[in-house]
Amino acid sequence: MISSLDKTDCIANPDNCDKNGFSVGAKLRLPISVTSATVPKYILDSGGHARNTRGVSLFVDNGNLVAEVETSERRWKVIESFFFFHRAKPLTNDLP
Repeated sequence: MISSLDKTDCIANPDNCDKNGFSVGAKLRLPISVTSATVPKYILDSGGHARNTRGVSLFVDNGNLVAEVETSERRWKVIESFFFFHRAKPLTNDLP
C-alpha cells in the first residue's frame, strides 16, 4: 500500500510532533521471505532511514526489525531481533 502524507504530518516530519512525541502500534505477520531478506524490506517509510532528512522508517533487515526516527536535530535507531517459530503440522489435543 502506498500512501502520501502531508509534509506537516508528525510521521512525515517528526519535528512537527508535540513535545510528547508519537506512538505507533502494529501486529505484523510477515512471510519468511521478508524476515530472512538480506536487503531492507520497508513496512513504513517517510524518510527516516535516509541521512539529513526527517521522517520515520520501520523495516526488516537481515532478520532484525529496525525502527528509525530522524528530526532536524536528532536521530534514533532501534534494532530488535525477530523471534521465529513455525508449526510443522497442525496442533492437536493429545490429552485424554
